[in-house]
Amino acid sequence: ADEQLTKAVEDNLKKAVGEQHVFEGSVGNADSFYGSQGRLGDDFYDANDGLIDRVHEKYSDAAALEMESHMLFHLASVSSGKYGQDPRSVKAACALVVFADRAGNQFIDPDMSKRMIEVAARAVLDALVQDMPSQDGLHPAAGS
Repeated sequence: ADEQLTKAVEDNLKKAVGEQHVFEGSVGNADSFYGSQGRLGDDFYDANDGLIDRVHEKYSDAAALEMESHMLFHLASVSSGKYGQDPRSVKAACALVVFADRAGNQFIDPDMSKRMIEVAARAVLDALVQDMPSQDGLHPAAGS
């Protein structure tokens, strides 16, 4: 993760939702929304019994499981700056809005979900704008 962009996202989220609602930790990558994220049910054979506990045993700071950020971090890690030099041409940071507490089997209500998506999206987009003061060094649109 890009430290500067991550800090900007974190600061903006703390301003937007309050410091007590922003947590930092490791995020595990799962290969699907249902079969690998600790959901318990009969819809999938996924051996999720005890998954959350096993993740916490190995990664005590684990905050979530999701499936999108891994590829973004990979692309950022293999990007090259202008003429193949640093700084990298792609930066990545991750922020999650938590809808489900798998360990406690609790969920936020739909109205809060909608509000949090809007607030968090604004905070993240503002961080992207703050982190990119100019267009210098960006990948050219021509030929993309």
